[in-house]
Amino acid sequence: MANPVPDCDIAVYFKEKMIIQTWSTLGLTEDHLYKMVDPLMVIKVKDGQPVPPGPETWYIEVPSEIHGGPPYGLVPGSGTLLGSNNYVLRIVENTGLEAYIRPKIQSLNWDNRERTKRDSTFSKRIREAYTQCAITQSHASSDRIDTLQAAHVCPVSANLDMWDTFANHFFNTDTCMTPEFLESTSNGILLRADIHIAFDIFAISVVQVPGQWAWRVVVFHPSFQNYANSNFTINQPADAADRERLLCTLRLHFVYATQKFAGKWFPI
Repeated sequence: MANPVPDCDIAVYFKEKMIIQTWSTLGLTEDHLYKMVDPLMVIKVKDGQPVPPGPETWYIEVPSEIHGGPPYGLVPGSGTLLGSNNYVLRIVENTGLEAYIRPKIQSLNWDNRERTKRDSTFSKRIREAYTQCAITQSHASSDRIDTLQAAHVCPVSANLDMWDTFANHFFNTDTCMTPEFLESTSNGILLRADIHIAFDIFAISVVQVPGQWAWRVVVFHPSFQNYANSNFTINQPADAADRERLLCTLRLHFVYATQKFAGKWFPI
């Protein structure tokens, strides 16, 4: 019998309403928690650009009742693992900042009604570009059973208009997705079969190491906890536009995973 999923023991509150629940067992850091807040809401001056977190704008607070001292803000990028706690999203007073709800991605249609025709050469080209799984680093089996599969980062069934809307909405980029990119080597990785399934159903995702073309695995279901914080290896496309498309796709994958698996999302 499979182990039951444990009760969520991390929560984030905004104006006394819970907006995030998730598990401390996932090995989430302070940076992950900020990245989970970002797809849920945008914090900005009315009619202005989104404002990044900071001590003079907005932050996630550790209340005094948790540690017995004065409340303090979590620092994004510190790499500190989160414990089992309740946290509070604070907007600094007299800044004119307001929180706006972002669309619930999981309720929108990602799929294109007219499916992109699959390229029969895709698998061969990905196997030529990679020799091992991007996450487990396992190679093809020496026996006749090949456990590695060529995987699309952005699904070939993706609704391109929806992708463009989200890329612009979340990341302020005007890079447009193209059918050619979907079946290009830039949109492919080699994954072990079980990891391929986990990636496709958003049970695992990746976050970029700040300032580097490098990623770490984030696990959104306890069944795959062994791969938390593993390296995720993917080639950097030579074409600048394809590089931006891949970057946005990986970031959107994480955004969708947080809404689907990383806890329960509540309307504000």
